[in-house]
Amino acid sequence: MKLYFEADGLFKLFGRMIELVYVTPEKEYRLNGRMDIPYNDIIAYKDAISSGLTSFHPTTAGEGGSMSTRITQYSFGYKNIIQDGDVAFNFKALCKVPAGDSIYMNFRLVSNKAFDGKFQIRVNGMIAREFYAPLEPGIGGELNWVVQ
Repeated sequence: MKLYFEADGLFKLFGRMIELVYVTPEKEYRLNGRMDIPYNDIIAYKDAISSGLTSFHPTTAGEGGSMSTRITQYSFGYKNIIQDGDVAFNFKALCKVPAGDSIYMNFRLVSNKAFDGKFQIRVNGMIAREFYAPLEPGIGGELNWVVQ
């Protein structure tokens, strides 16, 4: 299973290219797939849980018991500022790989201007999903999309 993103911010998941676009009636703002913007503020982490049984006795503090740890989810992606003329988007895209559940993506978008637009997810150049996503200056919008 190959899951990664390219230097231009395009995600490649299971051999499919994921493009992200904010569309207004006047213009399309490409949020990834741009070589003029460095996608180098990389985010990568693991979620994990630990559980265990410990025996506590004042004379044997720190002795005994057992702990188990397991990773529950891997996350990778980036955050960036997408500048297009006088418009700036703070954008974060993460691919989430939970143990035993569906892979999904988390997107967060904040604009410096008000827009009445749509957030599009394009898979291999075709619109896979489109969400009505009005934006107000400085107020973030966030969504999760299950990769299908």
